[in-house]
Amino acid sequence: MCQEQELLGLKNTGDEELSLYVTLSPGPKDKMFAEEF
Repeated sequence: MCQEQELLGLKNTGDEELSLYVTLSPGPKDKMFAEEF
């Protein structure tokens, strides 16, 4: 869950350009899918 400011780090270990697509959306209502494990 995002709270205040979050950081994300990613290292490209390959020779090609890397694209990263991120979607921020509310968590699922079903608790089975919302809980961290």
